[in-house]
Amino acid sequence: MFLLFSLLAIPWLMWGNNHHLRTVARANFLPHGLDFGNNPTGRFSNGRIVVDIIQQEMGLKNFTPPYLAATAAGDNLLQGVNYASSGSGISNFTGFLFGDRINFDTQISNHGKTAQAIMSRIGIPAAQKLLRKAIYVVVIGSNDIMFKEFEPMAMSEEDYMDFLISRLKSALTTLYNLDARKIMVSNVALVGCIPFEKDIHPVEKGSCARFKVATSACCTFAGSRGGLVPCNPLSKVCPNRSKYVFWDPFHLTDAACVVATRHVMDGDLTYMSPMNLRQLVQS
Repeated sequence: MFLLFSLLAIPWLMWGNNHHLRTVARANFLPHGLDFGNNPTGRFSNGRIVVDIIQQEMGLKNFTPPYLAATAAGDNLLQGVNYASSGSGISNFTGFLFGDRINFDTQISNHGKTAQAIMSRIGIPAAQKLLRKAIYVVVIGSNDIMFKEFEPMAMSEEDYMDFLISRLKSALTTLYNLDARKIMVSNVALVGCIPFEKDIHPVEKGSCARFKVATSACCTFAGSRGGLVPCNPLSKVCPNRSKYVFWDPFHLTDAACVVATRHVMDGDLTYMSPMNLRQLVQS
C-alpha cells in the first residue's frame, strides 16, 4: 500500500515523516497516542488513524513505514511506503505557515524513487506486477481550501479550483505512468465542520456527524471549540473520547476513524464510487 497525503484536516494517512522536518506540524508528544499504547508516534490522534485500521482490516501485520524513516528500505519497500506530510497540499505553496513539509510534487517524486528501488531489487517484470497490484491512497486538498487566503497567486475561487484539479490530474497521471492502477482518491473533507473552522468562522448551520460531540475538539487548549491552538502537552483531554469526532482542531479520534474506515472498506455508492476499497482490492 502506497500512501500519498497532505493535510492537517482528517488524519487518514500521515504519521512519521514530519519528525524529520523543521515544522510545528508534529505529533510526537503526548497526549497524541494516548490510546495507542500511550505512545506518541506522529499520528495526530488519540489512537489509530484511518489507514491503520484499513491495513488491519486487510490483514497486514505491520503498518507502512514513513518514507523518511530508516525502516523504509530493503524488503520493507515491497509492503508499501507512507509519503504523507502534515500541512502540505495540492499546491506546493500550501502549508508554508507550519514550516517545512514534503510538498505534493516531491511526494510523487519520492514514489518514483521507491518504484526504481523496487525494480532494482526484484527486477522490472516482478516490480511492475507488484506496483500494478498495489493499492494507492491519495488524500489531499483540505489544506488548500482552508488556507487559500495565503496562496500567493491571486485567483478567483473558480480559477483556484481549476488550478487544483489540474495539478491533481497531472499527479495522478504521473502515478499511472509509474504503473499505479488501483488508486483511491478521497474527496475533500467537510472542512466547515472542523473545530478550527468553527472557532474562526462560528456560523451554526447544517449537520456534521452523528456523534454526541461533532464539532468540538477532545484535546483542547484555546477556543470555544478547542479549534484555535493545536493539541499539546498542556491541553485538556476529554475522558469520553469515543463520543467525539475530532481529537484536535483538525483531526479525527480513533472512534471516528473506525466509522470512516467502515464506509471506505464496505460503503455503498453514497460513500465510495465506482466501488469501495474492499472491491478495489479484490478487483
